Amino acid sequence: MYLRLEGDANGEVDSAIDAIESTGQPVVRLDLAGRLDLGAEFFRWEMATAVAGALLGIHPFDQPNVQGAKDRTEGVLQEYRSAGRLPQVEAPGSLKALLS
Repeated sequence: MYLRLEGDANGEVDSAIDAIESTGQPVVRLDLAGRLDLGAEFFRWEMATAVAGALLGIHPFDQPNVQGAKDRTEGVLQEYRSAGRLPQVEAPGSLKALLS
């Protein structure tokens, strides 16, 4: 996805996108008439994400575990305020194990 602003100095980026496209990678180009068009693009892609999530059976407006994450973050911040440092945590495994 390549968003470009009409009338901007796009030459260098256009060349890079042309090179990517020449390898067979799919490229969608959207020319924005002005900077304010960016807000419409945010809306387009938020809507697309919601529709895609719904099609995949994911409730696009459900935020599981949000309150739990907020509570844990508040606990970490309270410990930082009282101890002057973040709490120590042990890594549950190695990066290699995680990536495997």
